Amino acid sequence: MLDKVTEEITGILPLPLRLTGVQWLICITASLGFAFDIYELLMMPLIVRPLLIDLGNLKPGSPEFNSWVGTLFYLPAVAGGIFGLLGGYLADRLGRRRVLMGSILLYSFSACAASFATSLPVLLILRCTTVIGAATEFVASIAWETRKQRQGTSLTMQARRHPRDLRLWRHFTTLQRFSTFPN
Repeated sequence: MLDKVTEEITGILPLPLRLTGVQWLICITASLGFAFDIYELLMMPLIVRPLLIDLGNLKPGSPEFNSWVGTLFYLPAVAGGIFGLLGGYLADRLGRRRVLMGSILLYSFSACAASFATSLPVLLILRCTTVIGAATEFVASIAWETRKQRQGTSLTMQARRHPRDLRLWRHFTTLQRFSTFPN
């Protein structure tokens, strides 16, 4: 009886008490995806000097070296910001799940291809597509989770309903944070 009253007042069905196996798989996959995003974005400061010395045959401190450092940091960030904004529009037009999967494939393949780059311009383009994919994936996943919260089927809302699920959810997010630190 109380469930029907709650549904009439809020328009939302009551939440199940526990997460299902599929929902846990989504949580684990999302944690790994966000850990990869953060790792991908935070590794450039550590590798830019050896990268430019080996791939570009540039001397540290030279004007060309400094120009490439700035370009490798600036252009991917700008591209990610622009496509992050466009990602919200695309998620609304094409569907959140479709944009989410497309952006995951984009940054996965472009990050893999970047490891085989033979020149700095090719690496720059692939870094831009990697950051574009990561930014779009972040926006699409937030939009998808927000829609689920409005429907009352959000994974985080369901995790709050059961203490064990909430503890495990916190462990996954903590593991995600610590997995981004370099060895």
